[in-house]
Amino acid sequence: MHYFWIILYNLFFYPLIFIIALFTSFFNKKIKDSFIGKFHSIKILDRYFSSQEHLNKVYWFHVSSLGEFYQIAPILSFLKKNNPQITRIVSFSSPSGYNNVKNELYHLKFYLPFDFIWSIISAFKIIKPDKIIFSSYDLWPNLLFLSRYYNITTILTSLRIPSVSKKNNIILKSFYQSFYRLLNSIYTITSNDEARLRSLMNGVEEIPDIYTLGNPRFDFVKDEFEQKNVDIPKIDILKRKDTIIIASSHEEDDKVVIPSLIKLLNLNSGWNVLYVPHDLDPKPIENIKKQFNKGGIKPVLFTGNHKDIPNQKVTIIRSIGLLANLYWISKISYVGGGFSTGIHNLMEPAIAKLPIIFGPRNQNAPEAEQLINNRGGFLIQNSNDFFLILDKLIKDEKRIIKASQSSRSIIESNLGATQKIIKKILDG
Repeated sequence: MHYFWIILYNLFFYPLIFIIALFTSFFNKKIKDSFIGKFHSIKILDRYFSSQEHLNKVYWFHVSSLGEFYQIAPILSFLKKNNPQITRIVSFSSPSGYNNVKNELYHLKFYLPFDFIWSIISAFKIIKPDKIIFSSYDLWPNLLFLSRYYNITTILTSLRIPSVSKKNNIILKSFYQSFYRLLNSIYTITSNDEARLRSLMNGVEEIPDIYTLGNPRFDFVKDEFEQKNVDIPKIDILKRKDTIIIASSHEEDDKVVIPSLIKLLNLNSGWNVLYVPHDLDPKPIENIKKQFNKGGIKPVLFTGNHKDIPNQKVTIIRSIGLLANLYWISKISYVGGGFSTGIHNLMEPAIAKLPIIFGPRNQNAPEAEQLINNRGGFLIQNSNDFFLILDKLIKDEKRIIKASQSSRSIIESNLGATQKIIKKILDG
């Protein structure tokens, strides 16, 4: 069955994916940028490695996008500090990761080459990697298959398998079994993920080493958004202004939260809203303005920094990189994406001790379940749910304090995964 999937993938699936991506690239800038980047990746690799006189071990990290990069950032940071002789390279699938990651944690970043056999062989001949570490998902069959052929150690970190997963479909199960078995090790986030993975791999003779090691992104968030942001006043939740922050909202979120916000602001004159759209282009911002205007509230547009936020009923933030700061000057948060592609980062508001509200599409964030169970997070299905939760929090300071403490405790109880993962990577 394993070779059946390899042959089918190379003769049908991947050529079809390639053709669709090529066609779509004419109409979608993100796909176009990724496509062009993949075309140039072998040249970039050749140029970098041919300029290096001597290299020791090479660890190749692969991530899909920015969120997955945050999973490996603390690992890269540790290796840079404690194992500088290891060359660290990072490949991306998405421009949202490649374009937004600019730091000193790696020696080289590049787009993952096309998953054709000849492209991967070319990359291997240039890089000669000792280990390939995947973050969360985005496994590519030929990359895995050829890694096994060339005896390159492969590791999948921070794997999560939701209780309801497409991987349990009878056909997809066979597909995932075929390619998970090619990995040397898999590190799951929770013991439940490990149990689901073992169930998925039931019946497969040769399976990878499986360990539950936690989520290193908790370590990254604590370091990046608390220790490094020293200019942010870490004041208690009740001493902050009566502010609700809407973070990374999509159009689908806007339709749910704005009607409730209008109703709530009209009933509670002392509260205000910081509105941070996911898309900062003029058109979606104008749509947000129109929705508030229809409710009798005129929002202001702000493009400055977190220290100069105007005292307005609704302020729409059109500045990049402010969210981590804005959470610390807010009392209640809503994190967007839960009514469209999946919720955004829940850890940033948690580190800032905020009650967190989010929508139903949260399977991409394992911390969502922990927040709900610990009463630091609140799941909503519609606009009425949103209003009721906000209303209860606003009217009861004890609820805010309890949710604040519970939210932060999720971060504290999940620290330490980075050290466990690094030990396994280095020992493996």
